[in-house]
Amino acid sequence: MVLRQLGRATEGERDTARAAELNKGIAEMSALNEKAEHNPHDAGVRYELGRLCVDLGKPELAASWYRAALACDPKHEAARIGLRALLPPARPGARSRVGRLNP
Repeated sequence: MVLRQLGRATEGERDTARAAELNKGIAEMSALNEKAEHNPHDAGVRYELGRLCVDLGKPELAASWYRAALACDPKHEAARIGLRALLPPARPGARSRVGRLNP
């Protein structure tokens, strides 16, 4: 409302939409955390938490969840791809990044 009074209604609408998106993400994260707690070996739940953290702008937390998914299932390709996307690009001549993907 204040932004509308300042002539910045579009900005206010954008902020309101983003707040609703974040609230939805937080609710989803809470439900997934509970599911992860009850299913300690479920790589899929941990992958979904990582994906959600990426969407919420929390890359460090996302990497942690992707690593947790890989600890449950080292062959979880989606978690491996998600983690790889979060890692900085390898420098020429540097050791392979694949080794850093293991939890």
